Amino acid sequence: AVLLSINIPLSLTGNVWTGLQRFHMTSAWETFQTIVTVCGLFVLTRFSTDTRYYVAVTAGGLLVANVASTINLYSRYPELLPSLRLPSASRCLALMQRGAPFFILSVAATLAINLDSVIALSRLGADAASRMAVAQRACLTALGLLWVVTQPLWPAVTDAATRGDHLWVRKGILGGAIVVTLCAATGGAILILFGQPLLDLWMGGGIKLGQDVLWAMSAWIAMLSLGRIVDVLLNGLGAVWFQARVAIAYSALAFLLKFQLAPSFGVAGILAATAIAYGLTYAPAYIWWLTRWLRDKNSRTA
Repeated sequence: AVLLSINIPLSLTGNVWTGLQRFHMTSAWETFQTIVTVCGLFVLTRFSTDTRYYVAVTAGGLLVANVASTINLYSRYPELLPSLRLPSASRCLALMQRGAPFFILSVAATLAINLDSVIALSRLGADAASRMAVAQRACLTALGLLWVVTQPLWPAVTDAATRGDHLWVRKGILGGAIVVTLCAATGGAILILFGQPLLDLWMGGGIKLGQDVLWAMSAWIAMLSLGRIVDVLLNGLGAVWFQARVAIAYSALAFLLKFQLAPSFGVAGILAATAIAYGLTYAPAYIWWLTRWLRDKNSRTA
């Protein structure tokens, strides 16, 4: 709790790097955090099985990375050092208004994705919760790798839209969609065909997911990764409120579907609920928005 409370203000550094369009710095420090944490946990396995130390190493790795990132940021941009004076109420209100859509997106992600293990525990029991945790970690890891592929498009789309090069934006989004589709299809096929042997290699054969869960994981990864391309475009164009409105409908539907599908389909039902809700909300909304945006840009070009 102490380490996390210290990490909260320090973690804002990553958002500042993002605001400066220095995504590579955000990724670099996240990679550093991963390396430090994994190395610390690996060393710890040789000396102790006390859970407290593992929690401390995990939160400590985040703290080390955040401190280093903060020092790096303010040494490069000393003019960004926070003022010790309290900000005015009007400035706080303006920041809250501008940050509201991003807050909504975070809450929506929590309801739609990050509570899956809690739902599995409450509806299906401890054994299903452990299987859900493993499946969710694999899904988030796959999605994270696809984010690495698409993240550079965000600043590129922003720059192209700022200078009015909408042709480049269309080509960039199309190329990104093709790459992500190929990656998602390949990953899904590997997961369905070899998911359990790979899981046995990873977990030592202690957990069996089942073919239905592997299919649901593949659908989960495919749906959310394809939507990422449009997310990048909307972020680059500043259409975050549109995403936030769709996210409210998506998270509410996903949350309700999980409770309905879990008793009948188990872990696979919880995962499938995310993909189904995404397909019923984000997919039509994004298709509508893309069609309108492309039609508008084509008419202006003509």
